[in-house]
Amino acid sequence: VILVDNGSTDNTYEMLRDMLNGQQHFIKVVRVKSNIGYGHGIMSGVNCASGEVIAWTHADLQTDPIDVIVAYQTFINHPQYPHCIMKGRRVGRNFFDAMFTAGMS
Repeated sequence: VILVDNGSTDNTYEMLRDMLNGQQHFIKVVRVKSNIGYGHGIMSGVNCASGEVIAWTHADLQTDPIDVIVAYQTFINHPQYPHCIMKGRRVGRNFFDAMFTAGMS
């Protein structure tokens, strides 16, 4: 598990570090000092990751965290596809927000 503090101006990083208090056996905290975008925050976490499968989700719960487990199970159950990308879809999203994001893609 990698927690990315993507340029927050409060004490999020310190709180995460203190909560873990040396228990970082499988949890890493990454600090991005200046928020230069969501994608940069994601890549900062990915660059610190290791393993066969790398996945991420939004901290604001705009997608269900269980979807990461569903995606992993799908990946494991289909070994004929050693490289795959799975993308979630937000349910109940504001129409104008969805159109703006689609236009920016």
